[in-house]
Amino acid sequence: NASIPARGGAITVPAIVVGYTGDNGVFREDARLIFDSLGSTDKRLVKVRGDHYGFPPAGSDPGGRDSAIAPLAAWLHGKGF
Repeated sequence: NASIPARGGAITVPAIVVGYTGDNGVFREDARLIFDSLGSTDKRLVKVRGDHYGFPPAGSDPGGRDSAIAPLAAWLHGKGF
């Protein structure tokens, strides 16, 4: 019952989905499936280089959680927060 793809259509509030490119729990195609399933017309998908915990991939800089901050902050700012 907690499947976002199955229930995502009921989510109609503004939404942002952050997908880490190296996530081994929520794969890239899963993040896209979650995003596509949302019923909101005001939604954004952000892809960030990082692993499941948001750490940058080995040998990359920046990446991970640090790279997710700017698009999240911009999205929130655009919403008036």
